[in-house]
Amino acid sequence: MAEVDNAQQARQLTTLAIRPQEDSQATVVGAWLASLEDQWLAEGTYSVLRLPGQAASRRRVEAALSMGENGKPDVVAFYGHGQDAALGRRPSLNADGSVVLQQLLIDVTNCHLLDGMAVYTVACRSLRVLGRSVASAPTSRTTVYFGYDRSLWLPRSPEGRELVRDAVNRGANILHHRSLVPLAQQRYRTARRAVAYALVEANRTLRRMGPPFMLDALFVEDWKNGFGAIYQ
Repeated sequence: MAEVDNAQQARQLTTLAIRPQEDSQATVVGAWLASLEDQWLAEGTYSVLRLPGQAASRRRVEAALSMGENGKPDVVAFYGHGQDAALGRRPSLNADGSVVLQQLLIDVTNCHLLDGMAVYTVACRSLRVLGRSVASAPTSRTTVYFGYDRSLWLPRSPEGRELVRDAVNRGANILHHRSLVPLAQQRYRTARRAVAYALVEANRTLRRMGPPFMLDALFVEDWKNGFGAIYQ
């Protein structure tokens, strides 16, 4: 299997950014991804396909993942809610009070569409089953899945949330900027180590800030312990 992305150089490289933002928690982490999207679009180095809010539907996600070889994404970033075997939307309310039912956007029945992609998730628990399904599927191309194997709590303080945002966004940023680390598996190791190190430093920073931030420090420690990557 080729590690250098030579075959991708002849076409436009694309990052697919998915952020449902259907409730307060998903809105917080979705804003983290939105800040990266704005940065990436301003740079103009690679193409960015955005699926924010209601645009993040299963139909549109599958359509984006099923584009022809010259259009399908190389990197998929998902910031939102997860469960053991899926990424998706929780039940929510429209502005008129009507209920929007839960919708699984990516699960074990359609995860084959992620073949050959780098998948980066900021979501609970999906590394347990979905990540293993994605990374273990038969393929001739390198596939990687970044995620968490446990439920996550958002820090309560603005300082804690900023530290976690900056830590987790490092991984997505490294995957998006392919040319900085041309070898695929080296790029994945670099991203994993960068996020793990930044979460350790975030935990230390919060502990040094004293008792008001100790609960946030424990939350961040859980983020660090639950983070991982599975790749072929």
